[in-house]
This record gives sequence, C-alpha cells and structure tokens, in this order.
Amino acid sequence: MEKILLRYEGRSEEVAYSQLDIPEDPTDQDVKTAVERHLDLNPGSLNDYEIDRYTTELVLRPQAKFGC
Repeated sequence: MEKILLRYEGRSEEVAYSQLDIPEDPTDQDVKTAVERHLDLNPGSLNDYEIDRYTTELVLRPQAKFGC
C-alpha cells in the first residue's frame, strides 16, 4: 500500500502509509488504531468506520447509510 485516504467528519485527507506505525499487511483494526493515533482521537472512535481496500490505497470512511 502507498497511502490511506481518510474521510472523517466531512473532510478528506491523504496520509502516506509510511507515516503511520502500521504493519505491512494490517487488519482493519490495525488501520483504525493507527489512524486514531495519527488524528489524536480516542481509542475506538473509528470502530463504526469501513475500510475499502484497493491496489495502491486504503479508504477509511464512515458507514454508508441508506433510507430514512
């Protein structure tokens, strides 16, 4: 992976994978924990977020909500 695209509280931010303290083949929880540290968030703040995995990047985003 080269980068992580963060979508958090209405903003988007790209972070180079190398900027985060993260294993080479991370679990979703590894990614969330590293991003929480990067953004100075409380542990567990991103538990409800989804991770989409692509060839060169990960996208961390809020869960999609459909309907009313």
